[in-house]
Amino acid sequence: MAVIKATNTVMCCVVVVFASATSCSRDRGSSWVLMDGAGSSDTVWESEAKLDTPGGDSTTTATSNGSIRTRGESCKKIDFLFAIDNSGSMKSIQQKLIMSFEPFIDAIVTNVDAQDYHVMVVDSDGGGQGCEHALGAGQVRHCEVPNPPRFLTSAAQVPRIRSAFECVANVGTMGSSLEMTFTAVEEAVTTHNASHGCNPGFLRHDAVLVVVIITDDHAGWFGEDNAQNVGTPRQWYETILAAKAYVPSHVVVLGFIPTRNGPDDCLDRWRDGDSDRFVEFMQLWGDQGITASVCEPDFGPFFQQAVELIDATCDAYVAPVE
Repeated sequence: MAVIKATNTVMCCVVVVFASATSCSRDRGSSWVLMDGAGSSDTVWESEAKLDTPGGDSTTTATSNGSIRTRGESCKKIDFLFAIDNSGSMKSIQQKLIMSFEPFIDAIVTNVDAQDYHVMVVDSDGGGQGCEHALGAGQVRHCEVPNPPRFLTSAAQVPRIRSAFECVANVGTMGSSLEMTFTAVEEAVTTHNASHGCNPGFLRHDAVLVVVIITDDHAGWFGEDNAQNVGTPRQWYETILAAKAYVPSHVVVLGFIPTRNGPDDCLDRWRDGDSDRFVEFMQLWGDQGITASVCEPDFGPFFQQAVELIDATCDAYVAPVE
């Protein structure tokens, strides 16, 4: 059963991530429409039974058929962090990401309540000094990314965000083969988010954080590397969670990684178990994390699913106490 918000105005197709409907509509009005795969529906107006929930100004709407949808205050801000592996095997994978970004950000703008964005790209190579080379520092290079603060914001028009992302996400393939994509995420939300860091102010306490990880890293290809022994899945998880005041419902994690069940023939040296630590990290996020094979030929369907999860997360958002 899917839960879709409906009104008489703007209409668009969104399926909430925990649902299984095949068709839907959403807008910014005052009712919820529940639709199942057979096409039957049940409209629930927000004036119907609402149950107070602890921990904030969220409400739970009960329907006549027993379905429940939790509504929070709805988020106003989203911080998007893209951590992109820039090792030698990543060229085609980076291009798939770039091709998918335009429909992804357009769907976010259309379907999600939040309209205040930060968008930052970091790579997996920490082989130098200064913010141009530091692990976890926002990428700028020759792209139209403000410097400072080394990330894009919604102060720019969406077409400019699209074009700047296409430039900055093309991080290249000259990075170290000892990829440290997950450590880059840790550095971005801790060291470099501080006032003395390279990206101060990127991560906001009152925003939903969306982390997108793209890597084909494998333990042991070129000796000890990030897939094998730099940190642990629990450490990576705890660092990100701490940066969001230990509220996992304020974080969405999207992982493009080598998986056991994907079309991994694009990785000619891939072996079962090589990315188990990455899979374990994704599983720690429960419903707030979704995974796709980095070898999928088209990232578009995965990003469509991601919009659904981000939308549901934003709808249920309750702002932290100041």
